[in-house]
Amino acid sequence: MRIASLAPSVTEILYELGAQDEIVCSTVFCDYPDSARKLPKVGSWTHINFEKLKGLTPEIVFTSSAVQGKLTGELRDQGFKVVNINPLRLNDVVESYNQIGVLVGKREAAERLSSSLYQKIMGFHLHAANKEPVRVYCEEWSNPPMVAGNWVPDLVELAGGRAMAEAGKLSREFDFLEIKEFNPKLIVLHICGMGTRVDPLSVARRDGWEELEAVKSGRIQVIDDSHLNRPTSRLFEGLYKLKKIINENQSQV
Repeated sequence: MRIASLAPSVTEILYELGAQDEIVCSTVFCDYPDSARKLPKVGSWTHINFEKLKGLTPEIVFTSSAVQGKLTGELRDQGFKVVNINPLRLNDVVESYNQIGVLVGKREAAERLSSSLYQKIMGFHLHAANKEPVRVYCEEWSNPPMVAGNWVPDLVELAGGRAMAEAGKLSREFDFLEIKEFNPKLIVLHICGMGTRVDPLSVARRDGWEELEAVKSGRIQVIDDSHLNRPTSRLFEGLYKLKKIINENQSQV
């Protein structure tokens, strides 16, 4: 099968499923694992060279999320067979392995991987702490500040926290009064495309944010955005990091 993967998350999953040799092209953002950087590139997140893509004759094209919704429609108008993978909750992320696996002839590998991921989720449920959840504000974008939604609140809850946003809802802007009322004890920054190259003190310099408990106590942490924003099994790396950070903060309050 000839596969065009136009989403970093799908590219990662295809590698995990063992379908990497069938990927004929990807985007400049498909950078994991390292060998994915060498795949032919046909564009970026929302801008694709349609002629170059046509020349590679993919049998199926994968896109991801509502952000690529317009692109998905344009690709279909161009005659491509397109599947948009759009998980909103952590369980949806796990199920996307099965969805992709069936489409690319890797059903058994997908079932093994998804079963393993569900077991990890159950493990967190079974070992949930009986402590008061730590109020956690997770920021996905900083200009303007956007509270992380989708599966991130699920991860926060599994890690022993209480998120400001609602799971399954898109990341969004908010009024300062909302975060002031929530008054997080912990702030986690995972800014899209920034990895860990984020200055945590930038939050403290925002008007009014010095009033927040997390800022007063200096409890501002940075996590690699690919471990919280990219819907693949690497979310569990982010989950373990969140758990460690939240445990440390629970012991201090």
